Amino acid sequence: MILRRLRSGQAAFYPDVASFAEQFPDGESVLQRAEARAVAVLPLYGSAGRVIGAIGYTFANEQP
Repeated sequence: MILRRLRSGQAAFYPDVASFAEQFPDGESVLQRAEARAVAVLPLYGSAGRVIGAIGYTFANEQP
């Protein structure tokens, strides 16, 4: 999940478990263990404009 954001340089938002599971079929169990209902993954850019990392956030509730 985070590697995809590193490669693409684009943010990804999964407002519910179903949308996350569409992209990552094995990911539903990960969200269950983390008690997460939504995920956001954002690329991090350095001063030269290149992606230098990514950060992921989980949410306890589904997001709009």
